[in-house]
Amino acid sequence: MLSFGAGLVSMFVGAASFWAALAALRGQRDPESVARRLALHVAVEAERRYTALLGGDLGGLVDLDWTARLSGRISSAEPLSGRLTGLAAFQRGLFPGRVVVTGHTLTGGRSADAGTGKTLTAATLLLALSRNRSPGHPVPVPLSAADWPGTPLHEWIRDQLVRVWALPPAEAELLMQAHMVLPVIDGIDETDSDEVPDPHSRSALLVGAVNDFQGAGTRGAAVVTCRAGAYSVLDRAGAAARTVAVVQLRPVTPSMAREYLENRVADTTPDLARWRPVLDALHPPTGSGAPPQALQLRGALSTPWLLTLAATVYRRPRGNVAPDPRQLLLHAGAGSLREHLLNRYPAALVATAPAGSRAARLDPVATWRRLHVLAAYLNDPSANPDDDINMSGWQLWPIGGYARVRRIELALVAVLTAIIVIVPTVLLGSDAGSC
Repeated sequence: MLSFGAGLVSMFVGAASFWAALAALRGQRDPESVARRLALHVAVEAERRYTALLGGDLGGLVDLDWTARLSGRISSAEPLSGRLTGLAAFQRGLFPGRVVVTGHTLTGGRSADAGTGKTLTAATLLLALSRNRSPGHPVPVPLSAADWPGTPLHEWIRDQLVRVWALPPAEAELLMQAHMVLPVIDGIDETDSDEVPDPHSRSALLVGAVNDFQGAGTRGAAVVTCRAGAYSVLDRAGAAARTVAVVQLRPVTPSMAREYLENRVADTTPDLARWRPVLDALHPPTGSGAPPQALQLRGALSTPWLLTLAATVYRRPRGNVAPDPRQLLLHAGAGSLREHLLNRYPAALVATAPAGSRAARLDPVATWRRLHVLAAYLNDPSANPDDDINMSGWQLWPIGGYARVRRIELALVAVLTAIIVIVPTVLLGSDAGSC
């Protein structure tokens, strides 16, 4: 009788443990708890990406102005203009929360607004929306338009949650069913190779997939970036996003550029003296004149991309003689500033990297050469920009470093040798044993 009672008690304890474990499992599958974990993961990656875009300096943000126009049945609880740091609040105040970000140039072709801050804007939104997410709000998830496989948007997002963010398929589906994912799709125009997208182009089809994306009783919230020229073509062809706020980034003004440089690279007495000619060319003090290249310099540094490059290239390096920023004026006047900054940028990153970091141990010349090879291959795999370099795909991996590649080669040779020697031995041994 006692053993029967003990067994009954054990059965009830086991049942209680089972239901407690099931309740805990259900709690873990609650959409909010899954979203909270995903938001933390996204925030870590977003900060890394954001820091990289700012050249490693979290104080290097150019706080751009923007204006917005509403298209379709969409409402905003926030003003239709502001600064980049306030764009997350604007997106949260939209119903539905659908945004298209473009540059400020509407003429001059598809590439006219390159470097105006669209990718930086996407990174800023990702960081702000993931860091400051409120319960019940969707988690921003970054997506590259160039990776779109042509499937409906919800399928693409669900696949990325599983493959990139390592969510179990059931949890990914749970978030999708609860409409708790905000896709942030960068570079819609980069899905096309043609300068002028047509209504049947990949960019138009991707915008169509965004339009078909469903939310809770309305169109699904989404953020996309697209160059102004390409989006204008899509708009005229009737292939633009619907029910959306179109946010247009404004140029960097000369006074903003001067303030940015003063705060980032001209913040000591010696550096202020070095930068004085450039600062005065951008925004001359009252009553003083400007050098003849001032107008070209202001135009060139009106994008956050080139402004950030200029600050990085002419930042004071570790233990070396500081470069003279007056070169910016000379190259702006000659129309060669973009090429000048791009050519010097890799070496400048190495020279100004924190002491002891991996970047500080790189060889600037070798780093630039490797980047040149990789960029040329990505642009045209059949090209050969250097007679000393074979551009076949398999020979690109020495870019990783000769010593590292040699170690990998030796390891592969050892593994293959072991396979060649051991496998026949095992097979012959098994055959001999069976005779």
